[in-house]
Amino acid sequence: MGVVHSSAVRDTETQTLSISEDLRARIWWSLWCEPGDGEVGELIGHFGAPEAARRIQHAVKHGVGRSSASHHEHHQRMQMLIARLPEIPTRSRVDQVIDVCVREGIRPTTPSDSEWPRGLDDLGPFQPILVFSRGELAHISRREELLSVVGTRRPSVGGARAAHAVSQALLDQGLTIV
Repeated sequence: MGVVHSSAVRDTETQTLSISEDLRARIWWSLWCEPGDGEVGELIGHFGAPEAARRIQHAVKHGVGRSSASHHEHHQRMQMLIARLPEIPTRSRVDQVIDVCVREGIRPTTPSDSEWPRGLDDLGPFQPILVFSRGELAHISRREELLSVVGTRRPSVGGARAAHAVSQALLDQGLTIV
């Protein structure tokens, strides 16, 4: 299978998403690694998200082999990633994320989408694998007052409530949260 470069499109009448192979792979990556992981960004940049994911999954299942000397460095990186990252997400976990996006009106956007905030490209391999959003992304490039909320993937109940309350108050005052 090759990389599919079609965008994920939300159909507002049926509340469904058209899921490309690239988007599915990027959701998988977002479940597995931390945001801004340059090692992952380099693998995705070199192989594309779907092929990099297939190679990692194959390496976990069968061990990391060497297909050629030119890929030796990437195989070493895959071994290090596998050693340091948690359990690999399942297809059903990716499907759960897609279901939440459809149910909650959340749009996943990838670098190949026309709505992608081009300012993120300046981050190189550290750019987000994808962006989940509600609302329009186009205005992000035009705004100067942006706020990023950074935290943990496993917040406490109190921490999640506090982050939501603060974010909502800032949104209500017109601030854009990225």
